[in-house]
Amino acid sequence: MKRPAARFWIPLAWGLTVGTATFALMDLAKFFPPASFRRYLELPFMILVGPGLLAGIAIGKNIHAFSLIPAAITNFGVQFFIARSIGKLISRKVYATRDKSAKLTRA
Repeated sequence: MKRPAARFWIPLAWGLTVGTATFALMDLAKFFPPASFRRYLELPFMILVGPGLLAGIAIGKNIHAFSLIPAAITNFGVQFFIARSIGKLISRKVYATRDKSAKLTRA
């Protein structure tokens, strides 16, 4: 049975979304709601873009002035890998369940 192509396209879209969101770091304060609610949105966002920021700082060798291009590329790679791994695990479980139910109906 052929596995769906969504296992590639969904992680690709997710990786591109987080990768391009890295470029919006400077302007995100404009889009966040007031400070009382902002603190709940900043933590999940920083978890998503954190690996890229650390890579950008490591490549730029300066915490105050680093390029966002290596950060965005790293975020794309990390998020693509995580989403692809989750997709593989889910599809394995789904196909294993389908195979078990098919064997039961044949018997």
